[in-house]
Amino acid sequence: MSLIAALITMLLLLGMQQQQNPREIPPVGTSEGRLITGLQPVPPPREPDLGEQTEIKSNDLIVRADKLAYRLGEAIRVEVANGLPFTIYSSTHQTNCSFVTLEWWSGPRWVRLSGCMIGAPTTPVPIGTGRRRAALVSTDVKNLNTSLALAKAGLREFPQGDFRILFSFRLDARLDARPFFVTFSRMFRVSAHE
Repeated sequence: MSLIAALITMLLLLGMQQQQNPREIPPVGTSEGRLITGLQPVPPPREPDLGEQTEIKSNDLIVRADKLAYRLGEAIRVEVANGLPFTIYSSTHQTNCSFVTLEWWSGPRWVRLSGCMIGAPTTPVPIGTGRRRAALVSTDVKNLNTSLALAKAGLREFPQGDFRILFSFRLDARLDARPFFVTFSRMFRVSAHE
């Protein structure tokens, strides 16, 4: 048999072997005299979730509730949109385990209503340039996180009156990064009647 015929036969046999078990990864090297098999390629790193794309003016940072008046028990939908030229980072474990804090005007001062009962660790929440994120804040006292927030503030029931959203952020993903920056939404009302 000629050398060319032998090479063709070897290639055909090798091709048939790969067709019989296409999932098997061929050996790639040796370690201490043994073949190394079963190695899997490392997938490329995923792009981080920086929020949804949004239209926002350059250098704006918007924190807003979706309405100016809510009924007791109604959820407040909050949106934070980042038009700054860099990614900003907030953290979970604020009001209702979200990345924003609800504040109530008690007369002489703002009172923070924040609490999170779930055992999940606090995690950074990035918002990229030209991106936005949404959070839901409950005003329902049956919500355990809302009940915890009220108890921490020394309240027995959800107060009525003027509220705002406090959004604190930093320029670094590390949870202990300093400094923190703070901005607020416009005020809105929560009452028994909308």
